[in-house]
Amino acid sequence: MKQSHTPGPWIVDFDRRYFVNAGSSPIAEMFTDINMEANARLIAAAPELLEACKEFIECGPNAGNNQDLIAQIKKAIAKADGES
Repeated sequence: MKQSHTPGPWIVDFDRRYFVNAGSSPIAEMFTDINMEANARLIAAAPELLEACKEFIECGPNAGNNQDLIAQIKKAIAKADGES
């Protein structure tokens, strides 16, 4: 049976010890290490990254010409990198 993940968007709650939340539901809690903030941002970007990858695959050879899809991918990457 195929399982689905908790729907996004997911956000990092920096006030609550790096919880990643979907609305008011916690998804993950980061524990203290040097990569904690980066890990939290990457997890929070997961739904957008997954969706962008699925759409890219569906577009096939024309994916590189789809400016809306490229913008969606760049936005998801920026969220993961902490630039949004």
